[in-house]
Amino acid sequence: RNVAYNANVAAGQTVTFGFQATPGGTSATATNFAVNGVQNPAPVLPKVTVADATVVESNSGTKNIVFTVTLDKA
Repeated sequence: RNVAYNANVAAGQTVTFGFQATPGGTSATATNFAVNGVQNPAPVLPKVTVADATVVESNSGTKNIVFTVTLDKA
């Protein structure tokens, strides 16, 4: 819905706005909002892959294992 400050913003243009907040104050996470009619999607978490992890078990002591961990995106 257009309000006084954005009624004449054309496609591809920008508008600037601000807000006030209290340092050290608490605030709730924003919910139920949309940008350009699109709801905020749930984040897609990165995938972690562990490869080349093998070790021969024994009845005593400890063993170190070296393996590769890959993250699919930052």
